Amino acid sequence: MSKKVKTLITVIRSSPVVDKVLSEIEPYAEIRFLGENETLENYVEDIEVLYGNIDERNLVLPKVHSGTSQTFL
Repeated sequence: MSKKVKTLITVIRSSPVVDKVLSEIEPYAEIRFLGENETLENYVEDIEVLYGNIDERNLVLPKVHSGTSQTFL
């Protein structure tokens, strides 16, 4: 199997329903949720996909700008 994509989710919390939906992509993605007392800057250098918001403090980090894509729903 190929390398899993490192993914960080910041806009929702883990729950049984969310975990069930995400279990379908688990073979392809290493998924973690941002904890209540954690900040994006602790993970931005290591993640490949971010599902959430990028705060102003982290917009200046070079890693954020390499391949950044924004989707509006």
